[in-house]
Amino acid sequence: AEFAINNYTISTQCNYTERGTTSGDITAAYLDYVTISATANYGYHFSHWDDYNYDNPRQVQVTENKTYTAYFDKNTYYITKNYDSKQGYVDGYSSGEYLDNIILTAEPNYGYHFVRWADGNTDNPRHFLLTQDTTFSAEFAPNNYTLSVQSDNSERGTTSGDVTTTYLDYVTISATANYGYHFSHWDDYNYDNPRQVQVTEDKTYTAYFDKNTYYITKNYDSNQGYVNGYSSGEYLDNITLTAEANY
Repeated sequence: AEFAINNYTISTQCNYTERGTTSGDITAAYLDYVTISATANYGYHFSHWDDYNYDNPRQVQVTENKTYTAYFDKNTYYITKNYDSKQGYVDGYSSGEYLDNIILTAEPNYGYHFVRWADGNTDNPRHFLLTQDTTFSAEFAPNNYTLSVQSDNSERGTTSGDVTTTYLDYVTISATANYGYHFSHWDDYNYDNPRQVQVTEDKTYTAYFDKNTYYITKNYDSNQGYVNGYSSGEYLDNITLTAEANY
């Protein structure tokens, strides 16, 4: 009697065809060893065979007609977010899987605003499909604020220092009293004049002025009489003096 060794077919397939390919069908004799392999498409990587063997390529011994299924998983990619932390930050995931829909939001700190991403894109929030390790750089700029200076009474004095400038700049403001008056204080009870202020918002500073005090010198011969009335008063006060003769 003559016997012959059986031939069997080893087949390979993918769990999802868009994720990769395999070495295909191989027909070989009973107890032969054959090599099977799986090749991932871009964005994916080989995970395991359906019998939870993780070798790739892999040698298998032929004992029957058999199909091996290769499983692929999506790659994980990393997102680098660059920004000046004094001006703002970028909110969103720092990693994701291939073809994930990623959302990044540039969040400015107080006093700043988002300008654009380094590649010129101005969308915020920004949506994109993740296909590789990617770097996004957010650009921020300081806000402009208006500083106004005014007098509580224009008859008493004038002010200077109105300006529109950028956040955290320093500006000098000043108050000049008209004749008969003097600078008293600013509305926040700061007494410096001129004064440096840091710009942090749209803001108005009001200067307050008071009347000058003047002194009245009264000359007379006390043997003959005297002068009755106030010895001082404020600018534009109506003063009355009376000369009182002695007997």
